[in-house]
This record gives sequence, structure tokens and C-alpha cells, in this order.
Amino acid sequence: MENLFGDFFEEKTILITGHTGFIGSWLSI
Repeated sequence: MENLFGDFFEEKTILITGHTGFIGSWLSI
């Protein structure tokens, strides 16, 4: 259960940071 939650949290983190990172680089242009 802990491993499953860890994978889920990791995917969410990558999704969020990737999304905000994309917006950040777009705004910095």
C-alpha cells in the first residue's frame, strides 16, 4: 500500500512540476 501511494504521489508531483514548469518557461519568453 505504501509503495502504491508512493508511485501515485510521484506521478502527481511530476505532473504538477511539469505543468508549472511549462507555464513558467512560457511566461519567461
